[in-house]
Amino acid sequence: MSFIEITIPDKPDTTQTVILDAVAYELRMQWNGRDEAWYIYLGLSGQPLSFKDKVVNGTILFDRFKYSPACPLGNLYVYDSIKQEGRLQRDSFSSGRFKLYYLEEDFLKFLRDNPSLLE
Repeated sequence: MSFIEITIPDKPDTTQTVILDAVAYELRMQWNGRDEAWYIYLGLSGQPLSFKDKVVNGTILFDRFKYSPACPLGNLYVYDSIKQEGRLQRDSFSSGRFKLYYLEEDFLKFLRDNPSLLE
């Protein structure tokens, strides 16, 4: 029961294998210079990437895909260490300002069952 920090290499396009709730996924992070935004892609390891989302601070990534059995059960999100509504830049992850976290399903259930911990 925990949350996991996923380290993003200082490259504009990178793919790595991550384990989320005991399931292996391929995670791709890609910087789009025209849009000046990060995009994240995710899929079960060994299969084509199934999901794509724009990385926006303060949102649960892939939330609209929770209906799919191939989508992780927990929540993937970006945390800004300086301010709540910051916009991501090309160096946002390498500078350490932004971090990508995954909250495992059992940790989310624990928080829902113990709402006083969030007060």
